[in-house]
Amino acid sequence: MTGSGTKRYQIGRDEGNDIIIRHASVSRLHALLDELGGNQYLLTDMSSTFGSGIERNGNWVQIQKAVVAHHDQVRLGDEVVTVAGLLSLAGAAEAPPPTGRATTIMARSRRRSPLGAMAAVAVVLALVAGGLWWLTRGESSTPQQAFVAECIANGHKTTTCRCHAKVLDARLTDRELKTYTAHLRDRLSMPVTLIAKVLPASGSLRACDRR
Repeated sequence: MTGSGTKRYQIGRDEGNDIIIRHASVSRLHALLDELGGNQYLLTDMSSTFGSGIERNGNWVQIQKAVVAHHDQVRLGDEVVTVAGLLSLAGAAEAPPPTGRATTIMARSRRRSPLGAMAAVAVVLALVAGGLWWLTRGESSTPQQAFVAECIANGHKTTTCRCHAKVLDARLTDRELKTYTAHLRDRLSMPVTLIAKVLPASGSLRACDRR
């Protein structure tokens, strides 16, 4: 926490942050949360890989900077938590009890409980299972999200699946994305028409496979 007069919280995957989020979708230094007064804060995305967002009227909005309040839900990478939850985990005295979804977030602390860590792992596994169901069954799931979920279900790494989806999203139709997923291990077995569309991006896709 830095700054004179106002408080700033660093959020990210690295141990040096005020709020540590242990998830591959979260950057080492993902975002900053600055106190503005009056229970308002400025959330700033620090050019993170998978971005930050806030919930507005039931929809997620990608942001670079946004003013948020205690009750607002924010998305950092794939992780969702209220602002109040972040402040509470950071040890902020003014923070009310968290009201958002559970998330894989940790704050720096002098004492750690092994039982607490085991409970956190159980919550994370439940969230992952629920998240995959939402991606594959939820009404608001996008074709790209469904592609990533099916790709992960076929045994590929999350980072690889996200990378492929990002490279191909503008190139393939929804049906072609689904077909591509089935041939991810052997892309030469795809239909010729699909290979023709994928071939120009082969260099980027090979880079995805090395992630």
